[in-house]
Amino acid sequence: MKICTKLGHLALISFFSCLIAFNTANAVDLVDPALEQELDSILGVGFYPEDREKLAELLERVTINVPASTYVRAWGYRALELAHAEQNFAEAEILAKELIRFARSAESVEAQAEAWAVFMEVLSAQGDNDTAVRYVIKLTPLVDEIMNPRIQFFVNNVAGRALQEVERYEEALGFFLQAQAALTRTRGVQTLRRRQFLNYHIANLHTDLENYRAGLDLTNSTIAEGERYEVHHRLADLYLLKGFLQSRPEIDENEMALDSFRIAAEWAERTDNARIAVVSRNNIGSILIQRERYTEAEEYLLAGVSAAENANMMREMNYLKFNLADIKVKRGLYAEGIEEMKTIALYMKEHARRSDHAEVLTFLSGAYREAGMYIEEADTLRELMRLRFDLLTSEREQMLSELAAEYEAREQDQQIELLEERNNLQAQVIENAALQRRIVWLFAIVLVLAATLLYYAYRSARKANVRLNTANEKLQEQTLRDPLTKLHNRRAMQKEMELRAGEHYPIADAGNVDALILLDLDLFKEINDRIGHAAGDEVLQQVATRLTHAVAEHDMVVRWGGEEFLIYVRNRNYEELANLADELLHVIGDTPVYYEQNRIPVSVTGGMITLPFADVSERECDWEKALQIADMLLYVGKLRGRNQISHIRKLTKPYAEIHEVLHRDLNQAIDKGWAPLTIFNGPK
Repeated sequence: MKICTKLGHLALISFFSCLIAFNTANAVDLVDPALEQELDSILGVGFYPEDREKLAELLERVTINVPASTYVRAWGYRALELAHAEQNFAEAEILAKELIRFARSAESVEAQAEAWAVFMEVLSAQGDNDTAVRYVIKLTPLVDEIMNPRIQFFVNNVAGRALQEVERYEEALGFFLQAQAALTRTRGVQTLRRRQFLNYHIANLHTDLENYRAGLDLTNSTIAEGERYEVHHRLADLYLLKGFLQSRPEIDENEMALDSFRIAAEWAERTDNARIAVVSRNNIGSILIQRERYTEAEEYLLAGVSAAENANMMREMNYLKFNLADIKVKRGLYAEGIEEMKTIALYMKEHARRSDHAEVLTFLSGAYREAGMYIEEADTLRELMRLRFDLLTSEREQMLSELAAEYEAREQDQQIELLEERNNLQAQVIENAALQRRIVWLFAIVLVLAATLLYYAYRSARKANVRLNTANEKLQEQTLRDPLTKLHNRRAMQKEMELRAGEHYPIADAGNVDALILLDLDLFKEINDRIGHAAGDEVLQQVATRLTHAVAEHDMVVRWGGEEFLIYVRNRNYEELANLADELLHVIGDTPVYYEQNRIPVSVTGGMITLPFADVSERECDWEKALQIADMLLYVGKLRGRNQISHIRKLTKPYAEIHEVLHRDLNQAIDKGWAPLTIFNGPK
């Protein structure tokens, strides 16, 4: 199985204390041309300057007296350096947040947009793309007001990559198109580097959606441009992607794919890119497996495992070990090989993107077929079909086709522009001038035709808008629902909480509270392992139905992830919450789930927290912090025997004094009597 790879000293200053002295004149004078030119000259090819000593020296001169956009750009590079080079994510987040506060004080739209983008990139660098995309809403109202093409490119590129990582492909491509439009307003080698970087991610997006031919065409044109203009820094990644696409069955160019992977490895060695070197070994091994050259493949794969372990590359190491397990299956060691493949598939389901998980399931189903395990093969193929349905809906394909067409049109325009710069195409200029003169003569005729067609165009547009609104409503509903249980999903809950915060945390009746109840199915993995994933799906669906019937219409039941459910309860007093907790335990635990010939007992363990939590202001302890406590209460219940819901109604010490203990070690707070625990037990 092949890997399609995707891209991831100055002391920190406390800026917040300096904001009082900020001169609001900076809101008018937004950039310092001399400092901007210095930053351009040291930037290099990454997110921050390669020459870190020069960056440190420059930052000594970047004080709050320089214009806001230049200030945020320079110190933003320091935040990205902390995240990417030093892996100091905590300090990087602190700096990024201080830059956001600084930009707001400066009242600079462009500085705010860049500061938010830096913060999102810091989150993405540590793999927290789910949190990063929540801040896209902060960028959206700012993007259209950005005039600086460098900032416009950076902001849209960061947002697009974060959305791509969480599989919101339509939105990602929309941001990529805006980034591509920004590049039409810039020149020079940095523009070529940014085009190469952007095209690489667009090609990856085509790959995610299985538009392999479009991805290969864009990859080939980007490689050709990079080699023609000697922009080499992404060639290792591009050749690796090219090899992956060539090896797809839909394209079937395996011999050329081997060459591409070898070239990728060569460029990886030249640019000291250990990850691409590891992935290239894996993919060469994968093709050799297809050609039944198992011993040769094993040599490449074992070398890759050794290198991946040394570099702590968990994702790549799982792919390598999966391919080694596949070799065992092909040599007839079915039980051993399939068990190893299943273990890795479960890991990928929990920790990898859905497109990666789908790739693993494809090979696992083939292993079952080789072993003659046809029931397991059918179960795996059903799971794969559900996964692919989520990835490729007809609405998504239609929207992407329209956006991709717009991108390709712009791409062609930029290719023409580069050729004009290189060869001084005077003939084209003359032809355009002649065309312009003809257009002037035809303009009068067009006006007459336009008046005639306006009425028909208006009617057609109205019909199209109605169809588009209907399609958008359906797509929006799909994005807020879990496809298996039909419950609300995590994104729907986050939107609901944003609306609640916008209403300043309303509570309908005096003395009542809202609440969050986080539930986890007990021993769910054993159900999957013992009876199969189809039985597990049946359990999830029946539990979802029971929970929905147990709560009020205005409450919200959410599939929070895996076997976890979250219930958002509105406007209840404490006695009603206690009764609800007891009812939930019994509605789940009193009746087993029946699947085929199997009787499956089910129970849940949970944590319940009120909003506001223990009479603490929600500005001090918001819903996410409260949910963290509910999550820890859930695991307290797991340790104390399962089949129960744990609840903390009040605190015996002020929250401000004990909040660190509450969020770090809840058991300690309970044992010391600071957070008295109420336990509701389920049926025996």
